[in-house]
Amino acid sequence: MAFPTITFTDDSSMANAPADNLYIETRDTTSSIKNVRIQSRDYTATSGEHAAVQIKPNISVGGTTGITGLEISPRFAEGIAGGKIVGIFAGIDLKGAAGGNCGPARCVEAKLESASGSTRTVSEAWCIDCMNSLHGTVTDGPAAIHVGTPGGNVAWESVMELVGTQSLCWHDTDTGTGDTEAGYFKVIVNGNARYVALYSDAPSA
Repeated sequence: MAFPTITFTDDSSMANAPADNLYIETRDTTSSIKNVRIQSRDYTATSGEHAAVQIKPNISVGGTTGITGLEISPRFAEGIAGGKIVGIFAGIDLKGAAGGNCGPARCVEAKLESASGSTRTVSEAWCIDCMNSLHGTVTDGPAAIHVGTPGGNVAWESVMELVGTQSLCWHDTDTGTGDTEAGYFKVIVNGNARYVALYSDAPSA
């Protein structure tokens, strides 16, 4: 069965689109299980990098405007129960048991970037911003990060990996204060710098 397609002949074909939101919806009005699929196809090139979907809006006139690259807000209507609700699921899948080595495997990449020598002042900068506006009863959580039990035969190596030495943020050698610490990492608690000590030897069970 062939899927319906929308084809644009060139970049200018959207220039005369109606001055309103563009709605893309499936016509599955009975079971509501049909989704919108974008670039769900085979890529056959043997080198190079692919980006299946690219969204790069650019603010080109200065002012106080803000922009969100992608907004996702699934919802339950008032009074409606359900099995689960997930804002974003990123699940990489290395298919099959056969070989075929892969480079880094990352479910989510977050990068803060500006030009070298930038003179901008940025009020706040975070790769991940966790907010909680829940009401009612939550049986387990809320928590900023939840690490689940591995589902394969590879155990988690660590909860967090800090690369290199960032003396203002973390350090992996003895701090030289005469104790047995083997480093630290820094957190901000209520606006105050706090340092969590690290040790080379795992504690006894």
